[in-house]
Amino acid sequence: MPLLFFRIAATLCFLAVALGAFGAHSLKSTLETNGMLDVWNKAVLYHFIHAITLFVLALYGTANRGAWWLLFAGIFLFSVVNLPQAGRASAFRRIPHCARRMSGRPGVPQGCYR
Repeated sequence: MPLLFFRIAATLCFLAVALGAFGAHSLKSTLETNGMLDVWNKAVLYHFIHAITLFVLALYGTANRGAWWLLFAGIFLFSVVNLPQAGRASAFRRIPHCARRMSGRPGVPQGCYR
Protein backbone atom coordinates (compact mmCIF):
# COMPACT_ATOMS: atom_id res chain seq x y z
CA MET A 1 0.00 0.00 0.00
CA PRO A 2 2.73 2.58 0.78
CA LEU A 3 4.20 2.01 -2.69
CA LEU A 4 0.81 2.88 -4.16
CA PHE A 5 0.82 6.23 -2.34
CA PHE A 6 4.29 7.01 -3.72
CA ARG A 7 3.18 6.13 -7.23
CA ILE A 8 0.07 8.29 -7.04
CA ALA A 9 2.11 11.23 -5.66
CA ALA A 10 4.75 10.80 -8.37
CA THR A 11 2.04 10.67 -11.05
CA LEU A 12 0.50 13.88 -9.71
CA CYS A 13 3.92 15.56 -9.72
CA PHE A 14 4.37 14.50 -13.35
CA LEU A 15 0.90 15.81 -14.15
CA ALA A 16 1.74 19.19 -12.58
CA VAL A 17 4.87 19.49 -14.72
CA ALA A 18 2.97 18.39 -17.84
CA LEU A 19 0.15 20.88 -17.20
CA GLY A 20 2.68 23.65 -16.63
CA ALA A 21 4.43 22.87 -19.91
CA PHE A 22 1.10 22.60 -21.73
CA GLY A 23 0.04 26.01 -20.42
CA ALA A 24 3.42 27.59 -21.17
CA HIS A 25 3.57 26.35 -24.74
CA SER A 26 0.28 25.18 -26.24
CA LEU A 27 -2.18 27.36 -24.33
CA LYS A 28 -0.02 30.44 -23.82
CA SER A 29 -1.58 32.61 -26.53
CA THR A 30 -5.13 31.66 -25.51
CA LEU A 31 -4.43 32.25 -21.83
CA GLU A 32 -2.72 35.60 -22.48
CA THR A 33 -5.54 36.76 -24.75
CA ASN A 34 -8.11 36.02 -22.07
CA GLY A 35 -5.98 37.25 -19.18
CA MET A 36 -5.84 33.83 -17.55
CA LEU A 37 -2.09 33.08 -17.72
CA ASP A 38 -1.51 34.03 -14.08
CA VAL A 39 -4.50 31.95 -13.00
CA TRP A 40 -3.15 28.92 -14.88
CA ASN A 41 0.35 29.36 -13.44
CA LYS A 42 -0.97 29.68 -9.89
CA ALA A 43 -3.23 26.65 -10.33
CA VAL A 44 -0.32 24.54 -11.56
CA LEU A 45 1.89 25.80 -8.70
CA TYR A 46 -0.73 24.85 -6.10
CA HIS A 47 -1.21 21.47 -7.76
CA PHE A 48 2.55 20.86 -7.63
CA ILE A 49 2.86 21.93 -3.98
CA HIS A 50 0.03 19.62 -2.97
CA ALA A 51 1.52 16.73 -4.98
CA ILE A 52 4.89 17.18 -3.23
CA THR A 53 3.06 17.28 0.10
CA LEU A 54 1.42 13.96 -0.79
CA PHE A 55 4.86 12.57 -1.57
CA VAL A 56 6.19 13.71 1.82
CA LEU A 57 3.14 12.33 3.65
CA ALA A 58 3.67 8.98 1.92
CA LEU A 59 7.06 8.79 3.66
CA TYR A 60 5.45 8.75 7.09
CA GLY A 61 3.53 5.52 6.67
CA THR A 62 0.11 5.08 8.19
CA ALA A 63 0.31 8.00 10.64
CA ASN A 64 -1.03 10.58 8.19
CA ARG A 65 -3.31 8.58 5.90
CA GLY A 66 -6.31 10.80 6.60
CA ALA A 67 -4.39 13.92 5.63
CA TRP A 68 -3.07 12.14 2.53
CA TRP A 69 -6.55 11.19 1.33
CA LEU A 70 -7.94 14.69 2.03
CA LEU A 71 -5.14 16.32 0.02
CA PHE A 72 -5.64 13.80 -2.78
CA ALA A 73 -9.38 14.53 -2.86
CA GLY A 74 -8.63 18.26 -2.93
CA ILE A 75 -6.24 17.90 -5.86
CA PHE A 76 -8.73 15.73 -7.73
CA LEU A 77 -11.66 18.09 -7.19
CA PHE A 78 -9.57 21.16 -8.01
CA SER A 79 -8.21 19.60 -11.20
CA VAL A 80 -11.60 18.37 -12.38
CA VAL A 81 -13.43 21.62 -11.64
CA ASN A 82 -11.00 24.53 -12.03
CA LEU A 83 -8.25 23.66 -14.50
CA PRO A 84 -10.60 22.96 -17.42
CA GLN A 85 -12.30 26.31 -16.80
CA ALA A 86 -8.97 28.13 -16.96
CA GLY A 87 -8.26 26.39 -20.25
CA ARG A 88 -11.61 27.61 -21.57
CA ALA A 89 -11.11 31.16 -20.41
CA SER A 90 -13.91 32.40 -22.62
CA ALA A 91 -16.32 30.74 -20.19
CA PHE A 92 -15.02 33.07 -17.47
CA ARG A 93 -15.60 36.11 -19.63
CA ARG A 94 -19.26 35.20 -20.13
CA ILE A 95 -20.11 34.67 -16.47
CA PRO A 96 -20.18 38.31 -15.29
CA HIS A 97 -22.15 39.43 -18.33
CA CYS A 98 -24.76 36.71 -18.02
CA ALA A 99 -25.00 37.22 -14.27
CA ARG A 100 -26.20 40.76 -14.96
CA ARG A 101 -29.17 39.36 -16.81
CA MET A 102 -30.41 37.62 -13.68
CA SER A 103 -29.89 40.58 -11.34
CA GLY A 104 -33.25 42.23 -12.04
CA ARG A 105 -31.96 45.52 -10.65
CA PRO A 106 -33.14 48.76 -12.27
CA GLY A 107 -30.55 50.34 -14.54
CA VAL A 108 -28.73 47.06 -15.18
CA PRO A 109 -29.07 45.92 -18.79
CA GLN A 110 -30.80 42.58 -19.23
CA GLY A 111 -29.22 39.84 -21.33
CA CYS A 112 -25.74 38.61 -22.17
CA TYR A 113 -23.54 40.98 -24.08
CA ARG A 114 -19.86 41.70 -24.54
